Amino acid sequence: ALKRSGLSIAVFGAGLSRDHELIRSHESVAECGIIDLVNFQNSTYFEPVTTKRRFDVVVACEVFEHFIHPRKELRQCLRMLKDNGILLASTNINAASDISGQTYPFLYGHTSYYSSRSLYVLAQNQRAFLRIVRPEISKISPLKRYLYFTKTKSVDMLLGSYLDSNPVPPSEPFELS
Repeated sequence: ALKRSGLSIAVFGAGLSRDHELIRSHESVAECGIIDLVNFQNSTYFEPVTTKRRFDVVVACEVFEHFIHPRKELRQCLRMLKDNGILLASTNINAASDISGQTYPFLYGHTSYYSSRSLYVLAQNQRAFLRIVRPEISKISPLKRYLYFTKTKSVDMLLGSYLDSNPVPPSEPFELS
């Protein structure tokens, strides 16, 4: 969607995930670092969450549900983003008012559980734009959503145009074995 080469990318909350290695090998990526509370991988590409650097893309998959202070932590993620960049996140969302029958929000370490509306309010409070996309893999997890945050209207419109003609992310579809 950014239609650029030489991208700088940060994987926020990477933990032990090695996705940054795959991202780094993509031809349009100039650099890809990992940002976390601790350097779990002893990586030379590690930067602390307090980094002052800014990136074209910040990836925060399966991290939002661990935010203790969602406003503060979203602000921190957006601060790492260049003005013309995209913050890509994923999380499950609450589609029902009664969550007592769901296990996901009660798993250890999950402190925040969002509805679509709460995510839009969270973005609006940060003066950010948000697009929520239901991935094709919703067959596996019907509540999974991709979240695309941008800081400028022009990038949001570019992203919207991209998503209109590419509704399935490039990482999908995949075959289930």
